[in-house]
Amino acid sequence: GSPERDHDVAPARGVGDAFGQRQATARLDTLDAEEIALREASEAIYKVLLDSKPVELTPQTSYVRRMQHQLAEQHRVMSRSTGMEPNRRVLFFRNNDLPYTGASA
Repeated sequence: GSPERDHDVAPARGVGDAFGQRQATARLDTLDAEEIALREASEAIYKVLLDSKPVELTPQTSYVRRMQHQLAEQHRVMSRSTGMEPNRRVLFFRNNDLPYTGASA
C-alpha cells in the first residue's frame, strides 16, 4: 500500500491492540482469582480429610462457589454455602460433621 495508507492504519491498529491488551488482562485477572479460589478449596479439602474439622473458605462469586462445591463432591467431602451476598462462602466438612448453625435441617 501507499505510505499514506499505512500511516492511516497504524494508529488504529495501536489503539485496538491497547484495548485488546486491557481485555486480555481483565480475563487473566479473573482466571487468576478463580485459580486462587480453587487452590484454596483444594487445600481446605485436604485439611478436612486430614483433621476431620470443618473449614470455611473466603467469600466468592456464585460461579466460583459452584466450582468449589464440585471439587468437594469429587473428593467426597460435604459442602454448603453460608452467609449473605457479597460475603457468601463455602464450608467444607466430613459426612455429618456439620457444625450446629441454629437452623433445623
